[in-house]
Amino acid sequence: AAVREDGNVIYIGWLMNGAVQGLKEAMKKYHVTAVVQVGMAPVNEGSEAKGRDKNSVPAEVAYFCRQGGFDMAKLPVVYQLIMKIVNKKTVKLLQGKTDMTAQEKAVYTMASTGKGEPAEWKIDDIVAWAHGDGYIESHRAMF
Repeated sequence: AAVREDGNVIYIGWLMNGAVQGLKEAMKKYHVTAVVQVGMAPVNEGSEAKGRDKNSVPAEVAYFCRQGGFDMAKLPVVYQLIMKIVNKKTVKLLQGKTDMTAQEKAVYTMASTGKGEPAEWKIDDIVAWAHGDGYIESHRAMF
């Protein structure tokens, strides 16, 4: 990871059972100014509050939630076994649902095939936050 000498970072991590992997260690080692959590599940109004609470992220740290892609083949065997069970339950929940959102359709594809992309890759608000906070200017060497 490229980190400035002052230790400021925007931490991006994947979710496992609601926990952003590696975040606790990063928060001890660096000055984390924003967190981007990435998981299979659709993002909704409650995602940020739930993520902040589960990961003990203070209010002064910006928090963003994104749906990410999934590839079962890239997971370690232990995680593959866990995700086979989770995916089976997910397919059962969504199967036959006629009014799925784009994010739910993406989850269904990921869960039923073991691979897939999110409904969209959108980071405009993260970039706007970074520019508005002066983060980009103060970290120009990294970008």
